[in-house]
Amino acid sequence: MSPAPERLFLLCLLLSMTTTALAAADDRIESGNVIRNGSFEQLDAQGVPAHWVWRGAPGMTWAIDKDVVHDGRQSLRVSGEGVTEDFGSFHLRDLVPLRANRVYELSLWIKAKGVRFSSYMGLDTGIIFQSMAAEGAQRVGGLTLYVNNGTYDWTRVSERISTHAPIGLRTRPWRAVQDGTCWIDDVRLREVDVVPTLPSVEVPELIEHYRNALRRGDLAVLFAPPTRKILREMVPDEKVFTDGAAASISLARNEHEGIQVVLAPLWPGDHAKRVDVTVSALRDRMTGKPVAGGVVTWHPVGYLGLAKNGRLIGTPWPDILLPARAFSARGQQLQPIWVDVYAGPQTPAGDYEVLVTVQPQGAEAVEARIDVHVYDFTVPVRQSLASAFGANLPGTRRMVYEHRLASRRLIGFLPIAGFHPAKPKKGQFGEFDDVIAPFETRLNEHLALGGTDFLLEMPNFSGAYSGGVFSPGGFSNHNVRYDEQEAAYIIRYYRRFAQWLRKRNLLQDAYVYIWDEPAEARFENIKAIRDLIREADPDIRCLVVTKLTRELVGHVDIWVAGTENWEENRELAAELVARGDEMWWYWAPQFSMDPVIDLLGVRLLPWMAWKHRINGLLKWATDHWRNGQWPLHRIGESTDCWWQTGLGSYQGKGSLALPPTGDLSRDEKGTVVVRRREALSTIRLEAIRDGLEDYEYFVLLRSALERAKARHADVPSGELIARSQKLLVLPPDIVTSTKEYTKDDRRVLQHRDRIARAIEALDQTE
Repeated sequence: MSPAPERLFLLCLLLSMTTTALAAADDRIESGNVIRNGSFEQLDAQGVPAHWVWRGAPGMTWAIDKDVVHDGRQSLRVSGEGVTEDFGSFHLRDLVPLRANRVYELSLWIKAKGVRFSSYMGLDTGIIFQSMAAEGAQRVGGLTLYVNNGTYDWTRVSERISTHAPIGLRTRPWRAVQDGTCWIDDVRLREVDVVPTLPSVEVPELIEHYRNALRRGDLAVLFAPPTRKILREMVPDEKVFTDGAAASISLARNEHEGIQVVLAPLWPGDHAKRVDVTVSALRDRMTGKPVAGGVVTWHPVGYLGLAKNGRLIGTPWPDILLPARAFSARGQQLQPIWVDVYAGPQTPAGDYEVLVTVQPQGAEAVEARIDVHVYDFTVPVRQSLASAFGANLPGTRRMVYEHRLASRRLIGFLPIAGFHPAKPKKGQFGEFDDVIAPFETRLNEHLALGGTDFLLEMPNFSGAYSGGVFSPGGFSNHNVRYDEQEAAYIIRYYRRFAQWLRKRNLLQDAYVYIWDEPAEARFENIKAIRDLIREADPDIRCLVVTKLTRELVGHVDIWVAGTENWEENRELAAELVARGDEMWWYWAPQFSMDPVIDLLGVRLLPWMAWKHRINGLLKWATDHWRNGQWPLHRIGESTDCWWQTGLGSYQGKGSLALPPTGDLSRDEKGTVVVRRREALSTIRLEAIRDGLEDYEYFVLLRSALERAKARHADVPSGELIARSQKLLVLPPDIVTSTKEYTKDDRRVLQHRDRIARAIEALDQTE
C-alpha cells in the first residue's frame, strides 16, 4: 500500500534532516595538532625528543636549546659544518593518521643564522620537512616545506595537502644542513578545511540528461574526448559527454587519435556483469571495406587508487589502459573504453568508420559508431620536438618511441663490457672504439624510430664521482675528481666520438648530459668539465638540468628548466635563446595521476612549447617502478587496480607507463622479478603523444607556408597565406602560459582542424 502524500512528505523531510545532520557531522573540523610533541618539549630517557628520530650526516649536530625559543620552553637546534651529504634531520617516528576528505595544513617556525641547506634542482631554498601520505604500505603523495637559506628571525612556513581517503602521514629525512644553524619549533599538522566532494549524480540520472544516448536494456553508452578523465560518477557536462549513435574524430596519415566510449551500466550497484567488447577495422563508410594501413585498438580504462580489504577506497582515478579482453563492470559506475585509431602512411584521405560493439553478459549488445576523417597529409616519423624520457626496461623503452618520445639514454646501464662497469679499475678506460658497436646499434634504432637529439655517454673510470656509476657525460650530483690521465681520457674519448658522428652528419643532434639538478656549489665543476669537452670538440653541445642562471651562461648549450618556475624566468630565457642557446622543459605537473587534473593540460604541453619556442622536453622517468618494488594489482576481472607500495611523492609523474597487473614472479631468494618486456600504457602517455602529433601540424603548416611564399602566390593564395600565418600564433584563449590554458576541448580541436585544412589548401596550390 502506498503511503499517504502527507506521510511521504514527512518521510522525505525526515530523511533530508538526517542526511543534513550526517553531512554536518562529517564536515566538522578538528583543529587540534595531530603531530605529537611538535614543540620538542618532551624528551625520552636518552634526552631525544619523544616521537622523533634523528638521521645524522657527518658534520651535522643537534641540541635542545632553552635560550632560543618561539613557543614553550625550548626549541630544536640543528647545525652543520662542511656537510657534503644531501640528507640528515629529525623526522617523525610514527605514522600520523589523517581523515578522509580534509585539507590539512603543515606548518612550523624556523630561525636561521648563516644556514645553507643541501640544494634540490638548484633552488635557493632547502627542504626542511618532507612527508609521505600512505594507506598502510601504499604511498600516495607527498607534502614538502621549503625554507630559505641565510640569516633571519623566527619565520612561519606552511603547506597544505588534501585527502580523498583515510591515510597516514609518514615523514622522511630532510635536506641536510650543510653549514650554519637553524632552530625549529612548533611543528603543527591540523585540519583547516573540508575537501569539497567531487560533484556527481547517480548514473541513471546522468543518462536522463542524454535523451539520444544509445541504450539497450540496462546499458547505455555515451562518448567522451580523449582529453577528459572519466570518474565513476560525474555530472552532465556537454564539454565531456556527447550522445547519439555516433561520434567523430579526425587525424592525418601516420597519426593516432583516440576517443572514449563510456559505458553507463544501469543495473544495480551491488552487481557486476561480464562485458565483451569488439571493434571493427577502419573501413570505408560507403563500401564497408577495410582501408589500407588502418589499425584500431581498444582498452578498458583501469582505475587506480588506495585499496583496503580488497576494495578501492576514496576517489580512484582513471589511468591505466588494461589488456583488451572481457572485464566485469559494476552497476551504477561509469566505465570508459579507450579506442585508438591509427591511419597509416598509405591510408587514402577520406571518410571512414569504426564500429564498437559492447555485449553485457545475458543482455542485448549495443553498437556505437565512430566516424573517422583522414586528412590529406602525413605526419612525419622523425620527431620535430626533441625529447629525453627515462625508460630503462625494454617494454617501456619500446612504448616511449611508439608515443613519439625518445629514450633519455641509448645505452644506460646495460651490461656492456667497458661501459659503466660497477667497479672499474684505476687507469682502465673504456675507449670509444671499444663501445662503438653497441652504441651504433642503439643509435640506428633510435633514428629509425623517429628519435632526433641523443645523449653521448661514456664509460666510467675509478675516481670519477667517488667511484660511482656516473662519469662526465653521464650525470650526477657529486663533485668530480680526476687526475691528468683521466682528464686526457675525457678529451680523447669525446674527440673520437665527435669525429665519428661528424662523418655521419649527426654531431649537431648529439649532446652531453653534463649535470643533473646541480647546487651552486657544483657550478665550478660544470665549468671545468665543459672546458674539457670544448677542448675535445667545440661543436659538442652540453645539456644541464638547472635553474636559469647567468653564472652558467657560456657553459650550457641546452638549458632544461622546470615548468613550475619557468614563467618567473621568461626574460632571462628570452636572452638565452637570443644568444643561440636551446631551451628545454623539465617535468610537468599535468602528468600527475590526481583525479581532478585533466588530460587537456598534458596534450597542450607541446602546444605551450610551440608558443614559447621551447626546443625539447625532458622527463626523468616513465618506469619508476622498474626495480620491482611496486607491483600493480588488479581486483578480480574488474578495472580496479592498486599499487603494492604506492606511487610515492611523485604521484605517478615518474610512471607514464605501468607494470603488468598481478603478482610479479619471485626468484629463489624471494626477490621480485620484473617482467622486463611488458608494460601498460596510460591515458596520460596517450595524451602526450596526441599533443606531440598536434605539434607536427604546426611544423607542417610552417613548411607549407614557406613553400607557398617561395612560389609568389597570387592574390587568393595571398589571402590564404595571411589566414594560415595567423594559425601559427596561438591565441591567449587557448594557451597563455604553462599554468593558464583553455579547459574547452572543442576550442583546441577546432584550432587543430583549421590548421589541417590550411595545410591541405596550401598543398593544393602547388
